[in-house]
Amino acid sequence: MSTSRIKRIEDFEKFYSQSTQTFKRFLKQDEAAQEFERLYMLNVCPGSRNGGTNPRIVEISWGHRLFESIARDRSWQALTENGATLLYERSDTGHVIVSLYPAYTNTRKPIESSITLAIWKDPAFLNQPRYLQRHWNQFVAYMECTSLDGNPTWKQRLDVWYLRHFKHLIIADKWMPVKALEYAKDVLKYVLTVGLSGSIIYLVTVLTAKPADNKAELEIKQVRSEVRAITTRIDNALQSQAQLKAYQASMQRLEVKTDRLLKQVEKRRR
Repeated sequence: MSTSRIKRIEDFEKFYSQSTQTFKRFLKQDEAAQEFERLYMLNVCPGSRNGGTNPRIVEISWGHRLFESIARDRSWQALTENGATLLYERSDTGHVIVSLYPAYTNTRKPIESSITLAIWKDPAFLNQPRYLQRHWNQFVAYMECTSLDGNPTWKQRLDVWYLRHFKHLIIADKWMPVKALEYAKDVLKYVLTVGLSGSIIYLVTVLTAKPADNKAELEIKQVRSEVRAITTRIDNALQSQAQLKAYQASMQRLEVKTDRLLKQVEKRRR
């Protein structure tokens, strides 16, 4: 165990107390985010935006803005857009879940309701400026890509593409598997299927052909043994004309049989 539950809670409380100062500093240093500050205004809410009394939550969000008004019967309806949200939630064990929520309107929103940036994270990381700066950059990039008047750079588009493919998405209240891992599994499954199918076919061919080859080779060895025996008998036997003719006939039959077996083995190996 790297840290105790009490230590993790203390680390989160430190982050909690410094969160307003930290994210306001990020905003001040980020010129590209100044337009969002003008249109939506950044809200840093330790304790959540709903009363600020929850010690387990730190919520950073762009506010909402009126973007259009339309006439309905004899009244006017205001159409508003809600900005993106970066949410830190502490669990019972002291670990932290970090989630990113998109900008949306009543009629326009991404397919994902949120992206999980980190899960069961040690809150000691939340007291590292570089780690929080990365979250801030992802927060601004997601706002650029999901808001009505966002104008993301190619780097911000790439950042959001990375989040959507390498982080867990929440879609229709379901925690979805990481897309990149699913793609990798499909590719691996395809490679194994194609590769194994070829290997299996080869293995089956070898295994089914091997007994036949072995049988033929055994027969060839037997033929060679018989040839050697006949040769020995020719040398040792009485060299009568009748015996020689009988031995010659046996030799011819064995020679034909040997040629046939050798051709069978060669054909199977091809």
